[in-house]
Amino acid sequence: MSSAADLDVLMGLMPPPRYGGTPVDWDSIARSWGRPFPLDHRRFIEVYGAGAIEDFLVVVGPQPKVPFEDAGWNGMVHETGTAEGTWEDTRKSPELEGASPYLITWGVSSNADIFCWDATGEDPSSWPVLVFDRGDSMFSRYDCGMVEFLTRTLRGDFPEVPLKGDVFLWDTGEATWEKTLSSTTDVDILTGLMPLPQERGTPVDWDPIGRSWGRWFPHDYRRFIEVYGAGTIQDFLAVVGPEPKVPFEDTGRDGMVAATGTAEGMWDMAFKSPELEGTSPYLITWGISINADLFCWDATGEDAAGWPVLVYDRGNGMFSRYDCGMAEFLTRMLRGDFPKSPLTEPVVLWGKGEATWEKE
Repeated sequence: MSSAADLDVLMGLMPPPRYGGTPVDWDSIARSWGRPFPLDHRRFIEVYGAGAIEDFLVVVGPQPKVPFEDAGWNGMVHETGTAEGTWEDTRKSPELEGASPYLITWGVSSNADIFCWDATGEDPSSWPVLVFDRGDSMFSRYDCGMVEFLTRTLRGDFPEVPLKGDVFLWDTGEATWEKTLSSTTDVDILTGLMPLPQERGTPVDWDPIGRSWGRWFPHDYRRFIEVYGAGTIQDFLAVVGPEPKVPFEDTGRDGMVAATGTAEGMWDMAFKSPELEGTSPYLITWGISINADLFCWDATGEDAAGWPVLVYDRGNGMFSRYDCGMAEFLTRMLRGDFPKSPLTEPVVLWGKGEATWEKE
């Protein structure tokens, strides 16, 4: 049922990222879950990696099955636990009544729909896809593999649309893929260093935000906002919330647009580290410190997953580049995992190992 050849068809509908997918130790993954994963999924991850389809359906990366409290938030283990809990409390289509599937989640949507395998069978190529449609609160079964499911969804090739709510992918014939380089895993790691707020993050309509800026924001930032919201790390670094790009005079003083305008003005006057000399980045500011240090993306590239972080250090009046995403940058700051602190002084977060978060 699950065929690696299905991936060739999907690649014709959804171009893979230029830099390819993600190397995975599949043997250790298989040992931890007690079964090997389907070949089409393994090929998908090797070609595409983890990421999002049309900013809607997130294909989570493979993760060893570890205790729930050690797994991090939003990864495969966490989402499988969510599916298991949802299974107990929700309706099933007739073909699933009385079933007791071994669930493994491979995808979730921005509307909290869940995409799993029933991994009960010994042959992973025969695992059907089970979909929890949040729109009608029901699990349904599709007798095909993950890649065939995605292909048939894009082609409108089921008797009816699998999701009754927002129909983003159904019968579109093609789709865009955003690879998660700074992935959900980076946010998972960060949650181990900076405990989540009691009140989770902020739902965002990312489509108008993306259109106004002329590009889609990185997946790790979107996950960060969904998990943490906007707020302040250690009473020092404020992560600004997303806002549409509007004329400067129509925005507030401390939002993303105003902070980006500040960064643009500082760029013209500041020193640049050698790797930034002669560049003209498309700046978008995602953070600012109480000392007016600025944390931006160079959003010049088409692939938001590859945007580097640019830091304006007020202490030495210089912009420097860090070739990682926002969540990885924060994690590496707290772990002291750059050759030196990105900020000259004061060194509030550097090497601290943990931090407190105050939601805005």
